[in-house]
Amino acid sequence: MTSSTKAQLDDILKNTSQTRQDKIDALMKLQEDARDIQRAATEGGMDPDDGLNKDLREIELALEKLGASSDDTGAATL
Repeated sequence: MTSSTKAQLDDILKNTSQTRQDKIDALMKLQEDARDIQRAATEGGMDPDDGLNKDLREIELALEKLGASSDDTGAATL
């Protein structure tokens, strides 16, 4: 996982001023952004092993920790 994504996940999960739904919304946005980056990397011919898959997996695990699940998983959602 890239350090910036890990820091963002930690900040979201540890933020006591946010509701559970606020955290889920923030994680969903983070997931959307990570997918956009991954899509651009795929289309632009960037290194496929750049940590983006791990970032997405960590975001999905954080969502599961909050009792939420992502409807979209896997390469077909890129």
